Amino acid sequence: MCVCRRVRAIIRVPCASAFVKATAELVALRRAHEALRDASSTQISLAHTNTALAFARVVESSGASAIVAFNCESRPARMTLPVSEKMRGVSDGVEFYEPLAGESSTITVSGGSLTLELPPNGFRVLVRA
Repeated sequence: MCVCRRVRAIIRVPCASAFVKATAELVALRRAHEALRDASSTQISLAHTNTALAFARVVESSGASAIVAFNCESRPARMTLPVSEKMRGVSDGVEFYEPLAGESSTITVSGGSLTLELPPNGFRVLVRA
């Protein structure tokens, strides 16, 4: 099986045009958000298990931040991330939105944490509103 077919099978994109579209969306997301593209940003581990990983990228000079979470299981997962403890300037009431889902999709820090529902074998990217 060629590499492209293996990659499409892993990320469950049914055809080449959908794969290209998904890749273009991720590239555009990276370009649009300073915390995802800036080489000087700090990476902060938020959670790590055998099946899930979450980290934040923070640009100290501007305060821009993003959270990236991955679920490597074949069933949905819930992650509670201690963002107030690990990220300077993030406290209850701070909002993050999910650009790939639209700006109306926001999650608010509550109790010092963000709780994320992750799709099977999926990921979510959130940026500070």
